[in-house]
Amino acid sequence: MLVPVPSARTTTPEELLAACAEAHPGVRLTACHSLAEALRVTEPEPFRLITGSLYLVGEALELLSGPLNGQDERALNEWGAAVASR
Repeated sequence: MLVPVPSARTTTPEELLAACAEAHPGVRLTACHSLAEALRVTEPEPFRLITGSLYLVGEALELLSGPLNGQDERALNEWGAAVASR
């Protein structure tokens, strides 16, 4: 599953799919328009592996378990977030 990242520097899942298909033609790929959509599609699977940027992992943590101690996980990736939360 290929999903966009909540960042201004993201690329579309379709662009990722084209690049991945060119690099690895035999791999089954699916583009989703959000991580939430990808999680819904893969819900029946016994295991799901999420890899990518800290933005994507932060979003996954938020969707799968809610905010950590009331903090937005993605905000932890921003420079100075640790200082601001003290």
